[in-house]
Amino acid sequence: ARERDGTWKKAYDATLGLSGVPAPKPPPIDRYPAS
Repeated sequence: ARERDGTWKKAYDATLGLSGVPAPKPPPIDRYPAS
């Protein structure tokens, strides 16, 4: 889960983060994904 381990933030910092745009809060975790 990228939201939990912070991978999303590392990826964000490596892309838009370089532009000086602060990383947003992680998206809410979908506990009931459609299957």
